[in-house]
Amino acid sequence: MDVQEIPKHEGKFKLPSELNRIRVLTRPLAIRNYLRNHEVKKFHLGCGPNYKEGWLNADKFDSRADIYFNGHLAFPFREDTFQYIYSEHTLEHIRMRKVKFFLSESLRILKPGGVFRISVPDLELFARKYTEKDEAFFAHYMKEYADLRKAGKEKYWLVRSPGGVLNTLATRHFFHHRWFYDFETLQSCALELGYSKVDRRSFANSPVETLGAMDRQIRESESLYIELTK
Repeated sequence: MDVQEIPKHEGKFKLPSELNRIRVLTRPLAIRNYLRNHEVKKFHLGCGPNYKEGWLNADKFDSRADIYFNGHLAFPFREDTFQYIYSEHTLEHIRMRKVKFFLSESLRILKPGGVFRISVPDLELFARKYTEKDEAFFAHYMKEYADLRKAGKEKYWLVRSPGGVLNTLATRHFFHHRWFYDFETLQSCALELGYSKVDRRSFANSPVETLGAMDRQIRESESLYIELTK
């Protein structure tokens, strides 16, 4: 890779995750700079290593994000701040008793008519593929977990079937997931909280081009995509 091609975040020093929280001290300045310099405000919630130019990239663990962010606490923004919010495979890590708060805070900081695009592991998809005994769907998971067993990762010792794969996504012991979502659950919750519309989408498909462009292909085969409109 040429030096000019290195993404911005890859050139940053990455703090150990337990020290990243000290970056809360510099967060107000980073937020002010972003809001002052961007006409269309876009919040990338739980960005991890997927840094995106033009967005305010936020993460709890990756210090290469623009700001430190803990989704269990009050969001550090005024009402009606962002036109768009994007979150890829973050919601399933939010504590169950905090999900209502998380979705409510997201609604609060959206501008009227703003859109929150969410992707999560798709419970309905995995359940259907399991009952259909779709070995091809589970094949790459099976190989990955077999390699982990061979490497001595004891917690994967039981993962020897599509049922085992299904359990890894539903069990906090594996990936710190707190819930396995389907469309009906998120639709009902969002409408109750006051979102005006909930739409099921597909990979990279959105009426808002900038939102669809955020999806990573590595997540396509396993994800539920929805958009919540304020």
